Amino acid sequence: MEKNGNIFCDKAISDFTISIFFAESLPSKNAPQIRENKIPVKITGCTVIPHARIVYLQIIACILACKSLRQDIVFILDTSTSVGVRNFRKMLNFTKEFLQTADIDSGSVRVGLITYSSSVTIQFHLNTFSSKKDVFSAIDEVVYQSGSTNTAGALKALTVDMFTRDHGSREDVSNVTVIITDGVSNTNMRQTIPYAEEAKLAGISIYAIGIGIKETAELKEIASTPTANFFYTIDDFAELDQVRESLFESFCLGNVNVILIVEVTWRRFLSTTAFVLLF
Repeated sequence: MEKNGNIFCDKAISDFTISIFFAESLPSKNAPQIRENKIPVKITGCTVIPHARIVYLQIIACILACKSLRQDIVFILDTSTSVGVRNFRKMLNFTKEFLQTADIDSGSVRVGLITYSSSVTIQFHLNTFSSKKDVFSAIDEVVYQSGSTNTAGALKALTVDMFTRDHGSREDVSNVTVIITDGVSNTNMRQTIPYAEEAKLAGISIYAIGIGIKETAELKEIASTPTANFFYTIDDFAELDQVRESLFESFCLGNVNVILIVEVTWRRFLSTTAFVLLF
C-alpha cells in the first residue's frame, strides 16, 4: 500500500468480472428469461480504495452493459429546405457517431433510417443491414431532398413500415426512435401528434431533438415522457455533438441498474464481481 499525494493506492493488479444479466422478455404470465454475459476487466497501477474503486467499477459496468443492450433503433431525419445540404450532413454524421458503440455486428442492435421533407423515404429497414460497416456506408450514401416538413408522414411510417416483424422489428427488445428536425410540421399538421401517440402506444420510445426551434410545443408532444429525458433543444446544428452525450445517458444508462457489487480481496489480488440487471 502506498500513498500517492492525498490518495492511498493499491499497486496490485486488479482483476474484475462484470456479470451482466439480461431479461430477454417479460411476458405477463411467464417468468422472465435471463441470460448472463461475463466480461473480464483488468486494471493495473494506482486504484483508489475502497469506496471509489467500487464507484469506478459501477461506471465500467454501466458502459459495458450499455454496449450489450439489445435495441431496435430508427432514426428520423428532417431534410426540409430550411435544413440545407451542409446541415443535413451534420445530422448524418451525428447518427454515425451515436452508433459508434452500438453492438450492431452481433445482432444486439438493429438500425433503420427514415428521411423526410414533403415526402417520406425509407432509406433502410431494421433488417436491411447486419453490420456496422454496411449501416455506415448506407448512411453516407443518403441523398438530401429538400421540401416541406411532413413530420406526420415520418411518424406514421414508424408503425406502418418500420417497427414491423417483416421489416426486422423484434418483440423482445426495446423499440426506440430518434427524430431530428429544425421546424414544426407544415404538412398534414393535424395528424402529427396522433401518429406520435400511436407510435408511443405501440411501445416505441421517441427521443426528439429540435434545432433552432422557437415553438417547441409540438416537438415536446411528439417526445416520450418524462420530457426532460426525451426532449432536447439546441440553437444550431453545430451543437449536435454536445447533445450526443446527454442523449446517450438517457438512451442507454436509463436502462441499466447496477444492483449489487461484491468485492473480495485475496493477498495482493483483487477480484470483484458486478451484477448488472438490464430491463
